[in-house]
Amino acid sequence: MNEEDKFLYEKAIEGRQHHQENFNHWMNMYAIFNGALFVGYYSIDDKNTLFAFLLLVLGCATGWSWHFSATGFYDWILSWIQVVKKHEEKLDSAGKKCVVYRAYEGKRTISTQKITKLFSLLVAIAWSILLINTFMSIINPTRVCEKILYWSLSICGLGIIVEIFRHLVLESEFTPEQID
Repeated sequence: MNEEDKFLYEKAIEGRQHHQENFNHWMNMYAIFNGALFVGYYSIDDKNTLFAFLLLVLGCATGWSWHFSATGFYDWILSWIQVVKKHEEKLDSAGKKCVVYRAYEGKRTISTQKITKLFSLLVAIAWSILLINTFMSIINPTRVCEKILYWSLSICGLGIIVEIFRHLVLESEFTPEQID
């Protein structure tokens, strides 16, 4: 076995592990911040104040930031796994069997990252619905606004179902050719 290949394989695993630690750190930070904003919003007695509205805007921005970060981190993790798999294949061709990351190749699994992506999407949609509902009750609480809210919730519900299906069933993995 070539020492350089072994070194590169170990560095690829270290890079993947470092990225996983960053994922865990930042996802916890987003979750805590979203929770704090949620508690803050529901601690306000009068929901039609400027402060309550600003908390909703911040919550909505934080929720969507969390979802986009989770999605980006997931893509990076898949990319790192493909780099490690590529090194495992190289070591295999040299006679050293390495199947740490290739053991799950081709299998669809439900992972913490996928669940985090889905949950962060649900949180972002919930913040968005709260923001839309509060905004409409401030500007004009008439029948027109109720219909708009109904259709917004219906579209969001359909979006949630589509995202659940996409994340849990149709999630595609990177192929080694995509990282060359």
